[in-house]
Amino acid sequence: QEVRPSLVRLSDTFETVIYNGMNHEQQWLQKIVDQIAERYLQLQGFSFAPSSDNILMWLGFEGNGEWVARQWNQAMKICSDHEGISVGRGIGQSWLQDRYKWPYLRDALVGHGVMVGRLETMVAWTKLMNVYEATISAIKRAILRADGGPGYVMTRIAYANEHSALLRFIFLGRQVVDANPQVKLAQVQVVKQAAAEAILNAGGALPYYQGIDRGHGIWLENEIGALGMKVIRNLKQTFDPGNILNTGMLLRL
Repeated sequence: QEVRPSLVRLSDTFETVIYNGMNHEQQWLQKIVDQIAERYLQLQGFSFAPSSDNILMWLGFEGNGEWVARQWNQAMKICSDHEGISVGRGIGQSWLQDRYKWPYLRDALVGHGVMVGRLETMVAWTKLMNVYEATISAIKRAILRADGGPGYVMTRIAYANEHSALLRFIFLGRQVVDANPQVKLAQVQVVKQAAAEAILNAGGALPYYQGIDRGHGIWLENEIGALGMKVIRNLKQTFDPGNILNTGMLLRL
């Protein structure tokens, strides 16, 4: 409906629960405000319990004041038509302020014996729910196989356009007890491989706006096919016959 947000992020129930819990680690005044807001949402029939199906969405618009106002009005009407309720600007402002702190949380968790991994896919809207459900199931099964316990998976739409959306999966489990860091890395890789295969089988694409990276290079041929690999190898050999650029990153010539 011609709504063009510069920021759209939609957390599933499991990420919404985690975010709500972490958002309470604030100053006492903010905690009081949060408690009041949470009580208000409960009175409206919303819950942050894992058993609920409530989800949290962030929206942001950029542009001249008149255009932004129209966009917000249209967005709020759509959300209201689908039984959504506005929770104001506070959560969004808190996220903007703290968004670059979240990656450091991974290091802290790993240091306390928690396995943490992340995987992303760009997927067409028509296939999104299939990819979402298949990937979560694959990740949970893989965490169990890797001796990581029942595990926890949270997902968000981190980017969207008319045709597709970026799904970002974050998984946590019990880290294996071993002094060798390679063993711990291997545990994470088992889960990531299962997730990547589920994504590809369900119709998702591993590369998105940053492309395939070294961590996902083993799936490059699955993504672009044998002909695509031949083209890349020919380009590499033509422009870099000495193989000195990004050696071994994606192609092992």
